[in-house]
Amino acid sequence: MDKPPVEYRWALDAADRPVPITLARRGERYTCPLCRKEMVARLGAQLQHHFSHLEANDCDSESVSLAALRRWLALNFDQALNERRALPFTWQCSLCNGTHTQNLLEGVSHVLEDLLNAPESPDVRLTDAQGDPRAMFYLLGRDAPVPESLQDAVGQGRFAFALSAALLPASDDLAAFLASLQPFAAPCPIWDQAEVVRQPERLRRLLINLANRPPHYFFAAVETVDDLVDVVRIGRYKVWAALPFWLRAVGGTLNRLSPEVEIFIQNWDQPDDGTIYLYYVRIRETRAIALRRYPLHSAPSLHVDDRYRLLRFTALDMARELVSN
Repeated sequence: MDKPPVEYRWALDAADRPVPITLARRGERYTCPLCRKEMVARLGAQLQHHFSHLEANDCDSESVSLAALRRWLALNFDQALNERRALPFTWQCSLCNGTHTQNLLEGVSHVLEDLLNAPESPDVRLTDAQGDPRAMFYLLGRDAPVPESLQDAVGQGRFAFALSAALLPASDDLAAFLASLQPFAAPCPIWDQAEVVRQPERLRRLLINLANRPPHYFFAAVETVDDLVDVVRIGRYKVWAALPFWLRAVGGTLNRLSPEVEIFIQNWDQPDDGTIYLYYVRIRETRAIALRRYPLHSAPSLHVDDRYRLLRFTALDMARELVSN
């Protein structure tokens, strides 16, 4: 039995520009973004509109969509940059729960398109004059995992977007297309003003210095501080302590006491043979961090009783217990 023909959602027009099926016209000449062979727009009333090859081929539909959408983004951003058009973008901030608006091309000097399909590389990057990314766009196939570099962008003061390969622009209006997106990561003006510690290496140095000073232990709740979400106060510092960021910066082994009680434990050996134990605790809706430095030949004697089952027992109570043993 013959396989049904593959339906494609993108093609290239006579000017070599990507065209989604939503903007295709009858009678126009189209080619495939991958094999460059001729395609035709099927715009009938019976089937969903789609492009198809005029000759048999092996082009994967999703790969065609990824290549075309990447090129469409790069061309439209480059055109907006050359025309010095602002691209105002409004988003709901996950770091302060506020709403912000910023020109997505602010500080941007270059538009870079990844033609090598590197696994951890964004498909399209907007960079400043020094080559540092201001915004990154990752195009993900149906079963593709979220790249680690995309997760690392959260809280780092730049835009990162994860777009489905199935996404189709309704028009050539880039601003309208962007308005339909929610960033995976974005800068936060309030965070920038508050100078929140959110760099992994800086967090590690801060924790080590804290553990090496008397009384050699520390515990605190992870809370909302001055409208900043998932923050711990450490002296004069405000430190971002969202669990995904903590695990990337500090690490830890999960110890699950119940579905609502988790403790992540990490230990760092020190040059003087001492050891720093670090804890991230989640009990129901509460969270806390703790650490304690132990000298050579000493180790924590962890004993957790059943008090964590009490509704009034919080992550901060557990953190206090962990560094008191």
